[in-house]
Amino acid sequence: IGSIKPEKDYLKASQLMFLASIRGGTEIFGFKDDKMLSPDVGVLDMMKKCGIPVSETDNGYSIMKCSMPPVTADLGNYPDLIPIMIVRCAFSEGFSVIKGIDRIKYNEYSRITDLIYELRKSGVDVGLRDDGVVIKGRSRYAGSEFSAHSDPIIAAALGVFSACCATDSTINGADVINRWYPEMWEDMRSMGIAVEEV
Repeated sequence: IGSIKPEKDYLKASQLMFLASIRGGTEIFGFKDDKMLSPDVGVLDMMKKCGIPVSETDNGYSIMKCSMPPVTADLGNYPDLIPIMIVRCAFSEGFSVIKGIDRIKYNEYSRITDLIYELRKSGVDVGLRDDGVVIKGRSRYAGSEFSAHSDPIIAAALGVFSACCATDSTINGADVINRWYPEMWEDMRSMGIAVEEV
């Protein structure tokens, strides 16, 4: 759908990479040097393990729309990737489990519970159990009115989820994204997604 360069930051890029795998392909570029702003380069390996084809290009990586099978993944070492992974699993038909929740910090755990609360508004079957976050995914959801909970990573995950819903969504407090990834809404527009301020 377009080419995006999210400041050589894999955590930012992961939002768009997973979005591209649900909605349609795009090229994420600018990752051909070693001076990354985020250590979460494990997102590439994670996507490949999840069955999402990632092709290397001259300047970055190309991700096409694909069906991701249900997965079991331990993300205890990558807590900031858990919200976007929950969203991706929501669109994977069947049961997925995200493990490693017992090793994350309290504020990271709160972020996950807040996101679960919001996703349930659109009927996402997701909950916390002894073995981690369990998601029973499906291919289609209606949009809803969400809250970003003053958390830019929740705002980003809800933005990706909303972009993949069958009907419109509103994210209250979405401007919190400016603390972390102020270009995200514009990057989504460049992928052909309608994003409007209300």
